[in-house]
Amino acid sequence: MTDNQASGADGVKTAVLRKVHTRPGFIYAAAHRRTLAWVNMIIRIASISDKPRIAKLFKEMIEYHCQKDPIFTLKSSGHEYYAIWFIEQIENDSALPLVAESDGMIVGFSLSFLRKYPGTWLSENYGEINDIAVAREYRRKGTGTKLVNKSIDWFKSKGIKRTEVKIATTNELSSKFWRKIGMTSYLETMYLDISVHD
Repeated sequence: MTDNQASGADGVKTAVLRKVHTRPGFIYAAAHRRTLAWVNMIIRIASISDKPRIAKLFKEMIEYHCQKDPIFTLKSSGHEYYAIWFIEQIENDSALPLVAESDGMIVGFSLSFLRKYPGTWLSENYGEINDIAVAREYRRKGTGTKLVNKSIDWFKSKGIKRTEVKIATTNELSSKFWRKIGMTSYLETMYLDISVHD
């Protein structure tokens, strides 16, 4: 197997294990590149020039969700409309559109909002992490955690004491990520397909 034949997390791991006996420096070099990518990563406010990459990352995220539930299926230009809307939030004082950048490339993004509970509740305000997406090759490397931590810092600066996120129950990876962050469930959205219901 050559370096170019490895694909996905398991593929990369297998390639490393097979190379260890013939190229001792391979593992160190690969690990060093991954470490540098993480160290060089910056989390910043999104800019207009980030729009194409945001559209691509959003499309990848939704395509994964669609494998679990077709309700997430986008219109043909849905990802482009999303990116336009995302960039518009730069001017929204109640929003925080962030991107994760590594070596000049956008490898992730998140979008958070300041929200209000119903007027009948004793609690008034909360922070919502509306969306988060990370490029496949940068997952499980701390990218998502960096985006979340930056959002939480922003919430705290606004006097927010509670943050929430909505997740797809079919997305086990997402659920594990948020629980690792420290999130716990308190609501569940249920649905009924009345087109086939008697």
